[in-house]
Amino acid sequence: ADAVKDTYRFEVMFKDGSAVPCGIPYPKEEDVVIMPPSDEPPPRPRPPTQGRKAWREGLRAGDFLDAKDADGNWYEAMAIETHKFARTVRVHFLGWDSKYDETKHIDNDSMDIVPRHTKSHNWRANIKVGNQVEMKTVEPPKAGEKSPPKKIWYPASVVKVEEKKNLVHVCIPSIKGKHETTVEMICSENICQRGTHLTNRSWQKITA
Repeated sequence: ADAVKDTYRFEVMFKDGSAVPCGIPYPKEEDVVIMPPSDEPPPRPRPPTQGRKAWREGLRAGDFLDAKDADGNWYEAMAIETHKFARTVRVHFLGWDSKYDETKHIDNDSMDIVPRHTKSHNWRANIKVGNQVEMKTVEPPKAGEKSPPKKIWYPASVVKVEEKKNLVHVCIPSIKGKHETTVEMICSENICQRGTHLTNRSWQKITA
């Protein structure tokens, strides 16, 4: 303490207008840089690479994540298979048929799998009455037909949300001009945000 001759003095200001004098001793030859005050919050640190790697290695079947498909598009996904020794995870893209499932290597494809809502929009968290969504229905084959049930996506709108029950009521305008209302879990794969499967032309047919 005897070697320190000078002291940098300053005041700490509080919101109520009060101030407390403070002092920091430092040698003369030491450069001190005083940063001006700023109202902007400090930037959020990016997750360390090691932490992200540990997250990938910890993925288990049933975990949700964001994954990039073969076309370079990001979607909400779920891990359905994990192989520790092969270091792979098979992902299912929410709202898409299982034929689109992909296998990702947790090292070679590390940029294709990230924590959920890192790349995808968490639109379900803000779902409300009046939102336009896409609704999937499963239509059984006609009498006498042996073909499998058809999965068809329709333009729809949200008419009621029960947040406590995690339910959403969706109205689907049918081809016959009638309206059918169905109830689904907000997290259901049968509901997707507008633009996932249907083109604008499909919506124009409904509104026309």
